[in-house]
Amino acid sequence: MNIFRQSGKLQENKVPDYEVRLGLEPAEVLTPSIELKADVLSTLNLQPIPIQINVGFLDTPTKELSRADWSVRARRVHGEDTLELTYKRRYGIQNGNIDYALTHASTHGFNNELIGDGREFKAQVEWGYEKQTLSMTSKKKSDGFVADDLEFPPPDNLRNLASTEAPDMFKNWIIKGWGTHALERSIVYGPTVVDRYSGSWEGKQLDLEVWPFVNSSGSKTDYIVEVSFKTNNRASASSKQRKLIDELKSKGWLVDEDVSKTEAILEVYGF
Repeated sequence: MNIFRQSGKLQENKVPDYEVRLGLEPAEVLTPSIELKADVLSTLNLQPIPIQINVGFLDTPTKELSRADWSVRARRVHGEDTLELTYKRRYGIQNGNIDYALTHASTHGFNNELIGDGREFKAQVEWGYEKQTLSMTSKKKSDGFVADDLEFPPPDNLRNLASTEAPDMFKNWIIKGWGTHALERSIVYGPTVVDRYSGSWEGKQLDLEVWPFVNSSGSKTDYIVEVSFKTNNRASASSKQRKLIDELKSKGWLVDEDVSKTEAILEVYGF
């Protein structure tokens, strides 16, 4: 895709925000009844009652979308009468070179010039323990759902909705109709009901999520626990990421590696 306007001027890169995401050791922060321990609640100023969120991903049985660095997520939040669909393209960031990743994404059309259907994609740097990933995300909400019900529509209906609401950038990524065809052949990975706790740390709103993953026989449940906060400032993201790592390490809570919830749900529910 040409990244120059007709005037010949280079199109401007998107300006990202930053989300720091760090994994916590489930055995250290959860009680046997899968509630947060009191010390975790107090340290991170978390509300004791979580919001429940039902999350699932759409992909083909061979994970064609994931292999192309796309993900399509469906989400229902308790108390809301909508279903949110998220279309996300990820770019790995090498050696902390965020600007290079933004420029690379711009060559694919992820820049400040709207094209096609005009759907906006928001840029975010997902800043983990070691890895950084640039994501370009477009969201669409559909209403008419029951607020106190977390259920998704039947799979056929969900596939049709995801295809109808998809942005052109996704639909026509490799060839015309690529994304549409993939969604027509997709299955639902999950869903899983996530507990999200809201809190604050260092003046930033902070979220802690507990993701359960049940194996195919239903005999075993594993958990991913993740804490995250957002900022618009790159320097702040860097300094506060380091500070939060140090604090979590001092408590013995930190998972000292990067964990992907999306990859986990595609792996665990890919049976």
